Amino acid sequence: MPSTVRLYEVVYVVAPDLSEEKVQAIVDKYANLITNQGGSVIKSDVWERRRLAYEINGFHEGVYIVVHFRGLPTVEAELRRVFRISEDTLRYVIIRPEDESVLNTPPPETQQRYYQQETPRAPIAVVEPAQAAIAEIAEPPAVEAKVEAAAPA
Repeated sequence: MPSTVRLYEVVYVVAPDLSEEKVQAIVDKYANLITNQGGSVIKSDVWERRRLAYEINGFHEGVYIVVHFRGLPTVEAELRRVFRISEDTLRYVIIRPEDESVLNTPPPETQQRYYQQETPRAPIAVVEPAQAAIAEIAEPPAVEAKVEAAAPA
């Protein structure tokens, strides 16, 4: 059964302490791997340093690289094998998008890191409703007790 050429998207994270030249060398390394295996790189984006969801190998940040490529399943298998044994990437994920509209979407807008953002503080809530709630708790409303006379049996 002949294999078909498929569209793949790979996202991998490299250490943030690498220079731009080293990051570009890593990007070129994986692009050359794809082309040497018979695939073709469609698009490659190097995103800036971003905060990781959790610490990986002592790093709290990483440089994200997104690559869209076409290739046979053997190209994807070889790429996975190299990612597993490579020490220059922290994490990777390879997916097969269901439609090709993924290629037309721009990367997310560059955002400042959350600890550098100047966010306005929320307005102070109105105090009256809170005081009314406290007053209700301090003085519960009177409950009228209904006592029904028990009929003699």
